[in-house]
Formats: sequence, structure tokens, C-alpha cells
Amino acid sequence: MKQLLRAIGMVALVASCSTGIAAYKIVDLGASGRSASVATDINNPGQIVGGVCRSDAAIRGADCDAFITHSDGSNLRTVAPIGDLWGLGKDVWITDLGAVYANSPTGPFKTGPNGVGRINIGAGGNGDNLTNVSSNGRFIKSGCASDAIGSACAIQTSSLVPAGGQAPARGVAVAANGQMVVTYTLGAVTKALVTAPNGASPRALTSLAGYVYPTEMNNSGQVVGFRKLTFESPSESFITAPDATSATILALPSLPQDVNASGDIVGGVGGSKAVLYSSGSITMLGTLPSVQAGGWQDLEPLSINDSGNIMGRGLKQGSGAPFSLRRQPGPPRAIPLSFSRPALSLQGRPQRFEQKCQGPPRPEPSSSRAAPRTSELHFPS
Repeated sequence: MKQLLRAIGMVALVASCSTGIAAYKIVDLGASGRSASVATDINNPGQIVGGVCRSDAAIRGADCDAFITHSDGSNLRTVAPIGDLWGLGKDVWITDLGAVYANSPTGPFKTGPNGVGRINIGAGGNGDNLTNVSSNGRFIKSGCASDAIGSACAIQTSSLVPAGGQAPARGVAVAANGQMVVTYTLGAVTKALVTAPNGASPRALTSLAGYVYPTEMNNSGQVVGFRKLTFESPSESFITAPDATSATILALPSLPQDVNASGDIVGGVGGSKAVLYSSGSITMLGTLPSVQAGGWQDLEPLSINDSGNIMGRGLKQGSGAPFSLRRQPGPPRAIPLSFSRPALSLQGRPQRFEQKCQGPPRPEPSSSRAAPRTSELHFPS
């Protein structure tokens, strides 16, 4: 990959693997008397939001309410109707002050702290649904991004697309300082751009070749996502440096969904393996003792906060349920990875990849944590 770095400005491939035995405890968030529920976001204090529905069918119907929990994931209570959860992605978000943002049949709305009150922030429909919300309440939609206080659209995403790019532009992520990530098409290829704070000075999201699909950005400006060298190529996960400059290709078993400000990544939506990537090591969340003891399967982590707490959805003893993985005191253990991969061509096409876990478990140093959120994108795998 050093050759590729010199040729197109990418940094080297980082491969990592672990049978990770991290210190986590899984918590069933319950469904507040409903038969179906989906958790979608967690803030830095630990409050979780999502949707609860009156039946599994209602998740794809129109009979769901947004919910919010206490900071420890307890006391789930409903906030306001949100219709359906068609995308089963991030239709509900929460800021660090506990304000809930959500899409609904009558348009997107936000609440006051701790989910109290309701203020409409759009009419709904194509181009007006929320696609991401920052930790301080800035929002981005398919067609526009908000002002600093998260009350009204201030920037049209189509205005950020460079010459030659085609609409529709889609807002993907927004940071607390107003830095944004937007996707568009160039010819028939999906590309991404990133802005400076407050939506200024849009530029290409690194020099990654091929189709580029970002999924989230943290408050340091690191972007995660995946790229495909051709439409038929395998997906390759990536993370950028702060301010989304150079990018590193990651050998992950699933696609990234969220990244916190320490660069810790969670992924694994749509049946792929649930994973935590931290400090160069991979933890397979389904192997955690509390997960296996609780009868959980098919975990799909969607968000990770500053403290390393994770939330998402999964199957518990055969039934769908939202969960929270609470980080416990003490460092995780990981198995280091040895890998080999020959130099890539200038087009970045992989020729061979081999990896294996080896060596006994060893302590991994603890690290500080920090935060944002995610929006689920549905692209070819």
C-alpha cells in the first residue's frame, strides 16, 4: 500500500483481527409494553432513543412512537408518534442535552431536553426527511443542512456539488461545528464531498478511487464508510484522518455504521457480523460472554458514544429487541493479527489477502473515548 500512498494519496491498509473479550454487559431495553422496538441512537450521557411499535408488522406500517431512556438505559418511555420505521435505520436521534429529533408522517420534528415538547422542523416528504443529527442538534436532510441552532435549513446540499456532479445530492453526516459529508454522482459513479465548518469550502472526501459511500463522521472530522473500486467489487471499509484528509482501508468483517471521537468503530448491519474496532483490534460482539449467556443473536450495532457504550438491535431468544452494551471497568483482551498483502496496482485493485489470528490474548491499553452518530445507508454489498 505504500506504493498506493505515493500514487493517489491514500495511507496504508490496516488489517486487524481479534477474538475480543471486551468488558461489556448487554442490557435488554425492553419495549414499554409493545411487541416490537428498535433502538437507533445513544448520546454521551448514555440516553438511548428509538422507536416502539405495536407489532412487528407496524415497524413497516404506521403505528410506532419514538422513545427515550434514562442515562443507564432504563425507564423507556414514549415521546411522540413517528409513523413507521421503514428504513430500520436512524429515523430517531438524540443530542447530548437529551433533545430528540425524528422523522414522522407530518414532517421531521425535535423536542426539548429529555424528550419534552415538540417543534416541527419541516414538512416531510422527499428531500425533507432528516438523515443525520449532530451531538449538539445541527441536522442535515437529503436536500439541506440546518443553521447552528438546528431550527431551520440554511444550506442547500445541491449547492455544494462540484462542477460536473449530478443531483440528487444527499446529506449523510453533520458534526457539531457544522462540517458536513454529502454524496452525489459523477457520471455513473457515487462520490462524496466534505466541507469545512459551517458548510464552507466543499472538497472531495480524500482521494479514494471508485464508488465512495460514507456512513458517519465524528466531531473530529473523521469519516467512516466503504468504497467499491467497481460496482461489482467487494466493499472495503475505510476511516479518514481528522478533517477527512487521507484515508485508511480497514480489514473489517462488516461495514462501519458509527465512529466516536476516539476513532472506535461499530458495524454489522443487515446480517453481517457485529464488530467493534478499537485501537487496531477487532472485537466480535456476538462472542461476548454476557451476549451469549443472555441468548442474544444477530446483533446489529448502530451507535457508539464517548464512553464506548454501544446500542443497536438484535434477536433475544428468537424475538427482536433493542439492546445496549455497557462498557465495564477494566481493559479488554485482544489477539493481535498477522497479515500479508502484496502491493496494489495504481488502480488500487486487491490481488490477494490473507489474515489469521495468532498468539495468546494480551491486555490492550485502555484509551479515552469520544463521540457522534450514524445514518444507515442501503447500497449494494
